[in-house]
Amino acid sequence: MLFVDWLNCSQQFPAGAYPDFLGGRVVSIDGACGLQRAPVLDRDTGALEEQWSICGGEDELSIEFDSAKFASHRGTYETNLMVRMIGGKLEVRGNPSGFGRLDNVFGYSLDDAIEVYNEVLESLGLPCFTQGEETQIWLQNEEKFHHDYTGVKISRVDLTENRAVGMGNVRNYHRWLTEQKLYRKSPDDESLEKFAKWNWDSVYTSESKFWINVKHYDKAQALEQRTLPEYEKRLKRAAREGRINRKDVRPMIMEAEDYLMKLAEWCAEIGMTRGEWSLRSRWFQQHKGAGWWTPGETEAALYEVVEAEMGKIATRAVVYQEDQHDALTDREYRVLEQWKAGEVVKDLLTKPTFYRLRAAILEKTGHDIAARPVLGKAKDFRPVYFQVRQLSLADAPVWYQRPVLPERLAA
Repeated sequence: MLFVDWLNCSQQFPAGAYPDFLGGRVVSIDGACGLQRAPVLDRDTGALEEQWSICGGEDELSIEFDSAKFASHRGTYETNLMVRMIGGKLEVRGNPSGFGRLDNVFGYSLDDAIEVYNEVLESLGLPCFTQGEETQIWLQNEEKFHHDYTGVKISRVDLTENRAVGMGNVRNYHRWLTEQKLYRKSPDDESLEKFAKWNWDSVYTSESKFWINVKHYDKAQALEQRTLPEYEKRLKRAAREGRINRKDVRPMIMEAEDYLMKLAEWCAEIGMTRGEWSLRSRWFQQHKGAGWWTPGETEAALYEVVEAEMGKIATRAVVYQEDQHDALTDREYRVLEQWKAGEVVKDLLTKPTFYRLRAAILEKTGHDIAARPVLGKAKDFRPVYFQVRQLSLADAPVWYQRPVLPERLAA
């Protein structure tokens, strides 16, 4: 079961049709300047109000950039979404599956996530995200058509799946993942050392800020070491800001701790590992139209992309009933042992021979000699030590606080 763990989307509406909605501005000024109290025109009321303003000669000052900040919209459990509308361009960023909830072990589909955003936008008096139409304009100078979309556009989506690998096997599974060359660039020695310091609780099989970022982590540990402490910090901050009573903080923390620790215990019992496939801005730029939202169609297409990525793991994570090393030929065995010893076997073989041996060894043992072996002389963990099982909301315990769809969608 795939669901959305993060979503960035935007839509252009007619400029001037709606007032700007933002959380302030960030301005960078080049030149000598200072601050002084001066009358400033309030654009909404037309009245002059005394505020701090920048002073300095016009010849001495120049604005390097002026950027509008996102406004933070708070939900239940001190969760938030980031919203901004400038010049008719509406943008929302955040975790829709975690908004208004204490946890996001299971969450919303892509179409449901858009609906969650629309519920928030409607409450703020802003337009809702809608399906649009593809447009094309002929660019005479470039002699080509420019294609665009009038509806909501997705610029980043993190699609997540929970998997059970058995109690005590999460770290073994993560170590095995780092031995697989699933993407063009497998984890290097520096990354492997970093994962080892994290005790293999979290690993990345692809690290990219702009293309596809893939992370696997121990969900039970995340609930204990990140979700609960972060919630406690948010409650204390809310108390300092006067949004909740200080006396209510401790009871709220204790209530959350009881639920989250119970949930973490369940995750640990089944050995839950979470995989997150984050499709970033450059991926959407390269796949023109993939982020142009159409109910049902866009969700299915993006799920198909991620499921294909997940398939790279599924074809390798099988259970071997016997020691498959016995099935290796002498040459395959020697090459595998060289790889385990840290040698770059790809440099020792011709290209056709390397790929032939790689396919045979991968099929028989689960080891991928195109990747770097895990550093050190730790125990050899192969897929024989675990069995991967995909999880859905139906697998959750009866006491789990399931995500509730917005009323418009549920109706």
